[in-house]
Amino acid sequence: MVDLSVDVAGLRLTHPVMNASGIMGETPDGLMAIARAGVSALVTKSYTPKPREPYPMPRVVHVEYGALNAVGLANPGVEGLKGHMKLLRQLGIPIVVSVAGSLPNDFAEVASVAEEEGASAVELNLSCPHVERMGLDIGMDPRLSAEVTKAVASVIRVPVIAKLGISDNMLRTAEAVLSAGARAWRQGADTHKHGEGHESQRVHHEAGARSWHRGTLRACHTSNSSEGCL
Repeated sequence: MVDLSVDVAGLRLTHPVMNASGIMGETPDGLMAIARAGVSALVTKSYTPKPREPYPMPRVVHVEYGALNAVGLANPGVEGLKGHMKLLRQLGIPIVVSVAGSLPNDFAEVASVAEEEGASAVELNLSCPHVERMGLDIGMDPRLSAEVTKAVASVIRVPVIAKLGISDNMLRTAEAVLSAGARAWRQGADTHKHGEGHESQRVHHEAGARSWHRGTLRACHTSNSSEGCL
């Protein structure tokens, strides 16, 4: 049997396929369904310190080549995260908790709870394009992104992965978050700030590794490194 196992940002995965953070992960039932599909690790929807209500309907618009969505980072906050993690820990696979906020302390607060509840890694949502003072509003600024990353990396021991949105500062932001303590970064191919959220293709980077991914399939190759890719 072919060994598909990979090492990603300090995580040992049985194969390089996992879900992207998004609306399928809004409830424990949705995450359980994703886990049953065979992913090697589970990525949650983004959590913020306090609960957030979704945008009014409609939140999804179907277009010729797929669908656009803008949910507004709806989530049950850290108290909901605690309840969800009690169920997700039973799956026996790594859990990557996506965290979001407006200030570095917001990210650090949620990341600390995630680690306490058994998260294997934390993903920083610096890519959401349709919530003001969150997501891409931070991710477009290398300095702010580095402050968020440093705040999180200084209070948790599990790996920190930064999800960056598309902007003219993306490469500078990538360098900044890696220097600030992120173990890896990945590109969330969302539309620009005032558009609808849309993710189709991502690029994941860490030392000596790069991958391209469409949907949930992640094909990886490495150069002078035993590390794999998300």
